Amino acid sequence: MAYPWSKLPKKQLEVFQHIATGMDGCHHPRTLKALEDKGLIVGTKRVMGGTFPVTITFYSVPYAIHYDWCQWCSDQYLKEENQEEL
Repeated sequence: MAYPWSKLPKKQLEVFQHIATGMDGCHHPRTLKALEDKGLIVGTKRVMGGTFPVTITFYSVPYAIHYDWCQWCSDQYLKEENQEEL
């Protein structure tokens, strides 16, 4: 099975993995837009209240993509384990 993240450039893959593991922050807007255009992440805007309200976009990985990514990670781990046993 060809996974949508398997052919991502290195930086996009790193950002995707960061977001998938909950480390959403300080990523380049073009990288985020590229991942969003590919459907790998979704941005949610939230207004942070206070004296000077600020709108911040938080990114997450849709459930179906996250599920497939977790399965892929598990497969990669098992492949590495099997190679070490040989």
